[in-house]
Amino acid sequence: MMKPIFFLFLIIFSNVSLFAQLNEEYPGIPLTVGVDSDVWNSGLLQRREDNITRILHQGEVVMGNTQSTDSQIKGQTDRLTRVWFEGEEYVILTRNLIPMRGSKLPSDWITTLGAEKRWVASYYLNVLRSRERDTFIDFEQVWFNWLPELYEYSGVDYDWYERNINYESLVLFDAVIFMGGFFRSIFFINNITPLNAGYRITMSGDSLFARNEMLYPRVPPISLPFPFPLWEERQSFDMIFIPDGDFMDVYLDSFENHFATFAKVDAVVLEELERLVRTNTVDLSKITSWPRRADGSMDIPPPAIEVDPVSEVAEQSVTAPVEVADIAATEALPVATENTPATGTLPLWTWLAIGGGALAVLGGMFAVRRKQRKERRISP
Repeated sequence: MMKPIFFLFLIIFSNVSLFAQLNEEYPGIPLTVGVDSDVWNSGLLQRREDNITRILHQGEVVMGNTQSTDSQIKGQTDRLTRVWFEGEEYVILTRNLIPMRGSKLPSDWITTLGAEKRWVASYYLNVLRSRERDTFIDFEQVWFNWLPELYEYSGVDYDWYERNINYESLVLFDAVIFMGGFFRSIFFINNITPLNAGYRITMSGDSLFARNEMLYPRVPPISLPFPFPLWEERQSFDMIFIPDGDFMDVYLDSFENHFATFAKVDAVVLEELERLVRTNTVDLSKITSWPRRADGSMDIPPPAIEVDPVSEVAEQSVTAPVEVADIAATEALPVATENTPATGTLPLWTWLAIGGGALAVLGGMFAVRRKQRKERRISP
C-alpha cells in the first residue's frame, strides 16, 4: 500500500514544481466560463464551501492551463481544471467550462462520474478476448518501455499490473477531452462544428502535453497507439468524432486518416478488465452486452466459449434422443384395450426388449453427435 502512496506523492511534488516554469512558456488556451462558478486558489489542497477564493461569472474568459486529476470538492469527487484569470491560477469545475466558439456537444456525449457506461480503447476488447493480460504489451509497447525509467527515477519497483491502470480511455466534456490508453493526454477544445453524424473538434494540448519533455520523469513519447501531433509542429489540430452504435470512430484532420476507435462498455466489462489485469483470470460468461455497431455487427466479437462435453451429452440425452426413444417405445407397445393387458402388467422380457432397443437408438445418436461436434469445434 505504501508503494502507490509514495509514487503518488512524487508525482504531485514534481508536477507542482514545474507549474511555475510551464506558466512562463505555455500561453494557455482561452475558454469561457459557462455558469457562475466558485473557484479556489490552485495552492489550496482542500476545496470547501468555507474557503472559496472567489466567483468567476458566466461569460468571463479564462486561460486553460491543465486538467487536474479527480479531486474532492465540497466533499464530493469531481474533475477540476487549472485556469489563469487576471494573473492568478485557480481551479474550477471542468464541467463549468465551454469553448470560445462553436456548438456544444450532445448531453449524452458528456462524461459524468459514476456513469453506467464508459469509453475504452477498442483494443482493450482484444485483450479481454485473449484472456491473457500480457496481450496489453502488444498495444502499449511505448508505455512498457517507459516503466524501467520510471522505476529508476522513483526507486519504486513493482509489477506493471500492480499499478493504477486507466480503464477509461475517452472522457468528453464541453471544453476538455481526455484521450489515450494507459497514458492519457488532455486537450482543451477551441471550436466544435457539426459534421455528418458527428462533430469536428479543434483542440489544443494542455500545458503538460505541450511540455512533454519536461515532465516527471518523462512521459512516454507521443507515439502509438495514439500518435497525436507534437506541440512544436502545431499547437492545434482537428479531430473528427463519428459515433456508430457502441463505437466512436476518431479521425485526425480528415476521414482519410483514421486515428482511433473507442467502444462504450458497461461496468461488468470494466470489472472483468480489471480482474484480468490484477489476477490474469477472467470470466467472459458474465459479459452479456458486447459492443456492437449500429447495424448490429461487432468489430471484435467475443470468443466462442467451449461447452463442457459432459454437459453437452447430458443436454442431447434429454432432447432429440428422447424423442426418438419415445417414438420407438410407442410403436413397440400394444394399445391397451379391454382384451389387452395394461402396460404395467407386461411381462419382464417385453420391457427388457423395449429398453434394449431404446438404448441402441440412444447410443447411435450419441456417436453421431460426438463425431459432428468434433468436426465443427473451433478454437476461440
